[in-house]
Amino acid sequence: MERKGIGTRLIHSGEDIIVPEKPLEVPIYLTAGFITPSLARMYLYSREANPTVTALEEKIAEIEGYPSAAAFSSGMSAISTTFLTLLKPGSKMLIQRDIFSRIVVLARELSEKMNFKLIESSAEEIADNIEKQKPDVVFVESESNPLLKVVDLEEIGKICKSQGSILIVDNTIPTPVNLRPSEMGASIVIHSASKYLGGHNDIIGGIVAGEADLVEQIRDKRSDLGTIMDPFTSFLVIRGLKTLHIRMHHHNKNAEILAKTLQDNKKIARIYYPGLENHPSHRIAKKILKGYGGIVSIELKTDLDGTLKFMRELRIAKPAGTFGGPETLVSHPASMSHRHHSKEEREAMGISDSLIRISVGLEDIEDIINDIERALENL
Repeated sequence: MERKGIGTRLIHSGEDIIVPEKPLEVPIYLTAGFITPSLARMYLYSREANPTVTALEEKIAEIEGYPSAAAFSSGMSAISTTFLTLLKPGSKMLIQRDIFSRIVVLARELSEKMNFKLIESSAEEIADNIEKQKPDVVFVESESNPLLKVVDLEEIGKICKSQGSILIVDNTIPTPVNLRPSEMGASIVIHSASKYLGGHNDIIGGIVAGEADLVEQIRDKRSDLGTIMDPFTSFLVIRGLKTLHIRMHHHNKNAEILAKTLQDNKKIARIYYPGLENHPSHRIAKKILKGYGGIVSIELKTDLDGTLKFMRELRIAKPAGTFGGPETLVSHPASMSHRHHSKEEREAMGISDSLIRISVGLEDIEDIINDIERALENL
């Protein structure tokens, strides 16, 4: 079969709806259940499956390079359902520590309640720890939130395959436009669809894509827990995916220009962007990423009050605890995404009270730069 480009697949895959007159766009099947005249049925109840949700799942599986996918009510429901499916008493799980804190906190809580061993690791020691600990399950972020560390998926994918470990990769920040973990040995890929896949800051959703037998187990658990994505949200994600490649190219470009522009600003102590040569992960990022993503994090030369003042001074960029939409957004990880960690834990990971995460939007880059530089001047 002819392999099509990612833009073509984003627009057309997963939309072969079987009706006499095929609609141009995927319909929204807003129904709790389906009339079932025989046992030869595809759909029974929308908690288990729905045609609109199926269309999204087939599209995601195609663009991530897997045979199967499942859609969820949120990114965290995708992660929690996956953990509850794959982890058992006596299991061993290795998780990257310097990622979105709610995931680490969830893993800690589940390890106590389910009696499995949890090993936490820095991004730099992931490969060594996988070899030493031989975990059943490994969870990493391909590009970490908020310091944008890039793990060497080629290396750890090979190690996991050789040891029989299930490698789960949260690919929310790069998206399949910039990185496909399926090509590097990942068993499962997870997304917060609320971010770049949806792309408009108007939905909450999650995605799991992966090997067929694993996704089938996760889908069964989803039916038990009721964590399936609803049809209207699925429709909106399908719509968002059709412009993902265009949006990501613009996010990549704007973020890289912003990071390079701010390098010499005297109000900034440090810039985190894997496209910069001084970023700790630049060598790995250059090797495995097609684009460096739409997020730039900066550490300001000020205290907590000064950092919050910087956020208030912005006029175009908005303070919000999300990313991946058309608007430029800024967040304060210490009080937002990583508030679940103690101050000591945050500082050990490099997340200070002066750190700002910038989700670089699709506005004219000159306006974004002017907005941020003006706010910095007022510090």
